[in-house]
This record gives sequence, structure tokens and C-alpha cells, in this order.
Amino acid sequence: MWKIILFFVFVIILLAGAAVGITMAPHYLYSKAIKNELDTDWFKIKKYRPKLLSPSRYPFQNIDSMSADNLWKEFHIGDVVLPLPYKHPFYKIIPLINTKQDTMELGLSFRDLTNKEFAKVFFIKNSFFKNRLKSQKLFDLPLSKDIISKLKKSIIWADMFSKEIVDNNIDYTEMIYNLYLLELRHSFIHEGSLSFGNIGQQDVGIIMLNPANKDFDTELVMTMRNGMIYSYVLFTNKDSPEAREIRDRFLNKVKFIRGDESIAKINYNEFKALDYLKQKKQEGLIYLYAAWSNWEEKQKEILKEIIYYAERGKLDQHLDVFYEYAINKYGKTLSSLSSDQIKNTKLRLSKKIEEENDDYIIRQKAMEEVKKQIKPVLTPKETLQMKLKRAKEAKKKRKSRTLKLN
Repeated sequence: MWKIILFFVFVIILLAGAAVGITMAPHYLYSKAIKNELDTDWFKIKKYRPKLLSPSRYPFQNIDSMSADNLWKEFHIGDVVLPLPYKHPFYKIIPLINTKQDTMELGLSFRDLTNKEFAKVFFIKNSFFKNRLKSQKLFDLPLSKDIISKLKKSIIWADMFSKEIVDNNIDYTEMIYNLYLLELRHSFIHEGSLSFGNIGQQDVGIIMLNPANKDFDTELVMTMRNGMIYSYVLFTNKDSPEAREIRDRFLNKVKFIRGDESIAKINYNEFKALDYLKQKKQEGLIYLYAAWSNWEEKQKEILKEIIYYAERGKLDQHLDVFYEYAINKYGKTLSSLSSDQIKNTKLRLSKKIEEENDDYIIRQKAMEEVKKQIKPVLTPKETLQMKLKRAKEAKKKRKSRTLKLN
């Protein structure tokens, strides 16, 4: 009898152990997966980085505690609305144009009165926030697709920069979702990045990039709206209070709104309303730069105006940027100055070549006009042929008139 009892006890123990094993198996596999210790085709991340499990929280100062707002104004440059210290007496704002193959990135450099750069920003081309359901076999399963597809993109985006992926006793739906976030971070966050996280706003994510200049922080700031990612790269001097103010104002105030010709016309009309002294200084240049960025049909004409007024205001650092762009885009500096008046040696040479080409074209046109006015000297044979030709033409005309009369 006791043997029968022992047998049933043994069976119960086996069944209980199997039940525990079945329950624990998903968590065991999940725990291995987030540590990249799982060798399977269902989920595997190459060049695994433990930092992808834990986002950071980046500090910034609220805009309400800032002063001197009368020196700042929001400008619509491209698809970005951002605050700029356009009237600040101690800040220089230098527009930047970075051309790469068929794309163009606009930006701004912020400098003090000694011309030392303390901050810089470049606006990145917009892109779509794509899902990664096809990236791992695990996410291609109907169960995984159902879990992930039910979540809004805005939630996934916010969690990508805020949710910590933990190795706790969680249910299978959260396990799958955490692994999906890990895959997103792996594909989205550059391998050389130092950290990633947010500032407490649901739609803003930050990736701290490895800076080329160790004195500067380099942050990729991104916002996702309606499936579209808008972003800019912000470079700020670590020891500069001016740089911190630029950063805090950008993180508080930057908005992404599609720019168009109507926005450009508003900026252009505001420029025209300025008096001449302001038009040829930094204030006027920013209005024109904003108008130029959103008025495709008038870009060359506005660029000429930018250069014209910057030359009158002696804004040499601004001019170098626009001269370079004009040469790359149109083959000319578009300058109204003579080559002797341009300070930059390289650009002065470009202008000199322009002047020589223009002089050559003028001489060629003048020679063509002279040729038209000079009567050619004919040989006796050519003179006879010309007279015979005229006689034949006169005879044809008389014959034609006679036929009409009859």
C-alpha cells in the first residue's frame, strides 16, 4: 500500500515541477534575452549594449524663470519654429548652410562678442517612425503582432526614451513589449552614443552623442508627431551659461510646423518694415534667412538681398556662409561688390573670376554688335553674284504683280 502512496506522491511532485517549469520558462528566456545571453534565431541583437536597458533623465530649466524675453523672438526657419536672441547685444547669430549631396541642412551658430562659438544647432531632415515587426522572428508571431499593434505610436515613442527594461517577474505581454523596445533602441540609437532619455516631456527624446569637441555636449533632440520624426542636433559648451540658456529655451519652446511660402512672405514683409539701419544688421538678416528658407521660387532673389544688405552692414562672417552657398548653387557669389572689396581670399578669387568672365561676355557682345554694323567688302565676282540675285528677285516680284492684275 505504501508503495502506491509513494508513487502518487512522486507523480504529483513531477506534475508540480513541470507546471512551475512551464510558468518560469518564458521569464527565463526573457531574462536571457535582455542580457543578450540567448542564442536563438527568434531574438538576437548584434553588438548588444547594456545601456539600452536604462534611459536617463536630462535636466533643463523651465522657461518661466528666464528673463529678458524682449530680446528674443520666435522665427519660422524651414519646418522649425524656434526662439532666437535677435536683439541681444552680446550674442551673434550666424546662419549655417550644410549641403550634402542632394540634401541641405540649415543651422545657426551662436557666438559672443569675441567671436567665440558657445552653441550651434543643425536641423535634420524629417523621417518616418517605422515599426520593427519584421526585424525579429519573435515579433512576426501573431501573438506578438497583436500585443504591439494595439499600442499607439506615441506611447511606444515615449516608452522608448523613458521605460526601464527590468528583469522582474512580469507577464508575457510586457516581456514581448520590452524586447520590442530593446530592438527599437538598438536600431534607433547610434552605437557610439553615450546615453539616451528624455526631459519629462512625452514626445521629446534625447540621444547624447559622442562629441567631436570634448568641451561641448552634443545632443540629438527628437520629436515624433503623427508618425513623423522631427529632429535637430544641438552643440553646447559645457561651461557656458549662455549655451545653457540657448539649450533650455530650445527644449522649452522649439516647435515643428511645416513651413511654406505664406510663412516666408510674413518674414519678408517684416524685414521690409524695418528701417535701413536694422535691415543691414543681424535683425534684418534673420528675417531674410527665415524668408529664404521657405520661399523656394524666390530663393535666388532673396539670397541676393541677403548678400546685398550683409555687405552694407559689413557682416563678414555671415557673408562667407552665403557666398559659399551661392558659388556651390549658382556658380557665382551674387555679390554687388568688386573683388577688391571682398576680404576672404578664396571668395575674392571667385569674384575675380566672375568679373573676368563677365568682362569676356561683354566684349563678345560688343564685337557682335560691331560686326553687324560693318559692311563686308566684296570681291568683283561676289558683287556680280549679288546683283544677279537681286535682279532675279525683282523679276519675280514684277511677275507676281502682273498675275494679280490679270
